[in-house]
Amino acid sequence: MGSSAGMSFDEAFADAVANLPPFEPPFPDAMDRVDVVDTGALFGGIAGLHHLFVRVRRVPA
Repeated sequence: MGSSAGMSFDEAFADAVANLPPFEPPFPDAMDRVDVVDTGALFGGIAGLHHLFVRVRRVPA
């Protein structure tokens, strides 16, 4: 999962991809496919959160 305090999808997606385990290609020209499985936002609380989150998973290409 990745998040962005600036409510940026690009930032949250990049953070989520960076948090995935390393991609180990099964052959030299293999593609890495990442699907977005959930996206949402957290608002409020004592801290006054305004964070966008993105949950991703790696699937066979």
